[in-house]
Amino acid sequence: MVPPSPQAADPLPDTKVLSHIGIRYAALSTPTNPFSASVTVPAAQGQHRGALEDVPVFPQLPSRLARLMGPGVEENPQDHNAFFLNVFAPARGGDLPVLVFLHGGAWSSGGGGARWYRGTELAAAGMVVITVNYRLGPAGHLGKGRETHRPLDELVLALKWVRENIAGYGGDAQNITVAGQSAGAWYAWMLAQEPRTRGWMRRVALWSMPEIEPWSYTVREDFTRAVTREDPALLTDSDRYAELMHATMSALSTVPRVPGMMPPMLLPTVSGPSRGGDGGANGAAALRDAVRQLHVQQVYVRDTSHEMSPFLELSLMDAHQRAEFLRQLRHRATETGLDSPWEPDGPQRDTAGDSNQAAEIIRHSSWLAFGRQSVAIGAACREQDLGVIPRRFAGTSALPGAGGPHCFDLPFQFGNFPDWHDAPMLYGLDAATARQWSRELRNDLLEFVSGRSSPEPRMLGA
Repeated sequence: MVPPSPQAADPLPDTKVLSHIGIRYAALSTPTNPFSASVTVPAAQGQHRGALEDVPVFPQLPSRLARLMGPGVEENPQDHNAFFLNVFAPARGGDLPVLVFLHGGAWSSGGGGARWYRGTELAAAGMVVITVNYRLGPAGHLGKGRETHRPLDELVLALKWVRENIAGYGGDAQNITVAGQSAGAWYAWMLAQEPRTRGWMRRVALWSMPEIEPWSYTVREDFTRAVTREDPALLTDSDRYAELMHATMSALSTVPRVPGMMPPMLLPTVSGPSRGGDGGANGAAALRDAVRQLHVQQVYVRDTSHEMSPFLELSLMDAHQRAEFLRQLRHRATETGLDSPWEPDGPQRDTAGDSNQAAEIIRHSSWLAFGRQSVAIGAACREQDLGVIPRRFAGTSALPGAGGPHCFDLPFQFGNFPDWHDAPMLYGLDAATARQWSRELRNDLLEFVSGRSSPEPRMLGA
């Protein structure tokens, strides 16, 4: 693929974007212990690196979506002390809206330093863009007792850094939007409820936020025990961390999978109700409670048209298994009582027989794992008279069977196509179409961070 030429979405006149790469916002309290708490560091100790690919990310195994996204994060070094953020800011900016982006990766992979999230083109539209690393995998999620969720704690520190320092980069500290994709969307959602960040952010944007039930302290402790088995030294010997990551993936492979939902993942740990929603009555009540805790003015929710296509492995099912799987999905899709603004979502059924069976499976699974969560958040926000901005990215990949998969919106949102040159999900895509989709997404985001969004549902990339 020849990547589409970058083109800014309604750029500021004579825009030049400055990149401030690899700024340290925190550090491990015990440098030799990857499970130790994160602590703030003096601003003078902030470390600036020249190239985005030189910024360390937290230790991780290859992503399950590398076959779609390519190896973009594998170029970065890995380090347990990778508490870095990056700032992309128009050189002539002043009091610009601020976007803090939290990457996804199933709580186990990715990084704000990945070239995928270079914010130059997005900043040229008229905002200051910050990308952030946070702890991943076992170091972020395994543990015992009632210790708080480490990645959420450090993201509070990152947002504190932004609040205190962003004016020096031309940003308006009173106009901060936190946006996240997938796992990052969950963290954005939690930061918008977190008492420690009250008054620090004005808006939150949730891109492809999965429907999950976070772990309780008991579940985390039980899973940690399953990983370490009779070898608790795995949690204390940093030289064996690669072994610990593989042991964690092995333990996850034994966790039963709910039909149509995301594969088992490391999940964040919270006390009390999930504040996320799990699709049932208890989840709906927790979701309403979560919305009552929000301290932002607006919530932007967006998914893609075929979120689950990378996760279903339909080729491994025979005809009988597919039919039974579809029967279960149809039944579960009719239980929510939610109406989607997007067609064809929700409980509608295809009638063309087996020829559309795979498409219907993907549609129902995407609704159950992602779509109904977005719709439920929107409904709960409206009940509380909180502004909600519903969006869907309808662009589709030329990759056979992919449709509009999870993460497909990201290259267009950031507009940095050369950084996605080895992403198979972009192969064969018409360059003019790609640039048009990118303009739509970046202009729509600029409207949101500037407080000018329409609350009417809008299909992007159609």
